[in-house]
Amino acid sequence: LTVPPGGFLSDTTGRRLWPTAVPLLQEILQRINSSSEKKERLSVLELGAGCGVLGMGLAASKQFQRVVLTDATTEWTHKNLMRNMQHLVLNFGMKENVVEVYDLKWGDDRHHEVLSKSSDIDD
Repeated sequence: LTVPPGGFLSDTTGRRLWPTAVPLLQEILQRINSSSEKKERLSVLELGAGCGVLGMGLAASKQFQRVVLTDATTEWTHKNLMRNMQHLVLNFGMKENVVEVYDLKWGDDRHHEVLSKSSDIDD
């Protein structure tokens, strides 16, 4: 996955890997793997996906039927999320339709549209 250097940019959206991303990914996967609950329809809605490490990691585990990644609208962030998604498809055999990427800024009308498309993500 691509995580470019952030430097001294005023907007670091998608330009840094948050220190909690990998430990959170590990914790979620551990809980899912140790759970005895039914796992047939797992979905994720990630708000503020940044470079996509958490959501892409969940998608790469192949335990999720749908992973929706959202972040504020910046041209670079969207392109990077799409590039990282294609990397998973090409190099790890992830199905192309598992991950969806949306530009989303909370408070804009568009967030209602994205959430309505993701209405099955409520468990």
